[in-house]
Amino acid sequence: MRIYAIAKNTLKEAISQPVIILIISLVGIGIFLSQFVTFFSLGEEDRMLRDTCLASITVGGLLIAVFASASVISDEIEKKTAMTVLCKPVARHEFIIGKYLGIILTLAIAYVIFIAIFCFTIWCSESPTVQGIFTLWWRNAAITEGHLASWAGEDTPHPDHLAGGMAVIGSLARNAWLFTQKLVPDFLKALLMSFAEVSILAAAAVAASTRLPAVLNAVVSATFFVVGHIQGYLLMAFYPLDGLGRRMTAEVDKMSMFTLLLKYPALGVAKVLHAILPDLESFNYSSRIAFDLPTFKDITTRGIHVFDSSIPTALLLQTLLYAVLYSGALVLLAVVLFRNREVT
Repeated sequence: MRIYAIAKNTLKEAISQPVIILIISLVGIGIFLSQFVTFFSLGEEDRMLRDTCLASITVGGLLIAVFASASVISDEIEKKTAMTVLCKPVARHEFIIGKYLGIILTLAIAYVIFIAIFCFTIWCSESPTVQGIFTLWWRNAAITEGHLASWAGEDTPHPDHLAGGMAVIGSLARNAWLFTQKLVPDFLKALLMSFAEVSILAAAAVAASTRLPAVLNAVVSATFFVVGHIQGYLLMAFYPLDGLGRRMTAEVDKMSMFTLLLKYPALGVAKVLHAILPDLESFNYSSRIAFDLPTFKDITTRGIHVFDSSIPTALLLQTLLYAVLYSGALVLLAVVLFRNREVT
């Protein structure tokens, strides 16, 4: 119950922070406006829009995690207000776990908002029905002059406008239901992966906030995010080359770690870091959503069927388990770092 109370209070504190509200607002507006920016993608507008929106959501989640951990942990430690809580029968591990869960709840609320805006934006951008209605409205067609007035309850000289307006609403509803059936499940899986990645970053930010001020916490979290995404490519750069200039991947992978450290110390250290640091790129499924999953326009106009999910359920569960375990390890590290931290 004490952990729940701390998490609930942390959620209230984080949501009340102007910077958190600003981040959620800017990311939400940016997602919706992305459909107007990707017009210059040379025929790849739909795919570029998906990729851009998913990346924006992940970066927005990282910013929320960093600022939330800085505002609800670092500031409390620096201003000595954490002592007020710890003077009560609250253990230090309960304090850290409650704070982390409060940040996760904040991220969950933000992601619900992002998901709604993301799905609505993709639907508006890829749906021929929505585009057609928008075109009619843009040309000041009769549908907006009479039908929209009838929806608002205004008297019009044409009684058939109400029936026409209801037909348009029915068409939009059927179109939205088809979109929900065909594409939304894969979108939700990709966004769940993004949330799992951000939960790891939030745990890292919480661990850093127990010892570092807000500015250094932001630097460490950003570095953690970048290195987590490029560590696979960095590891390959350390593999030695044979006489023909090819990477000796198979030969080196057969070596023991002791032999590897003796013969190729730089590669050995890189492998150790690769094993310790999280592989955040494994949570990035924006390319599958953008290029493997057909667009809604292709589904409705060309009759393309979505047979299998672009993200298999088994892979999703495996990756989520990895996120839970790694987040748990980082929270445990935060508890250890905070155990001997002076807060008086």
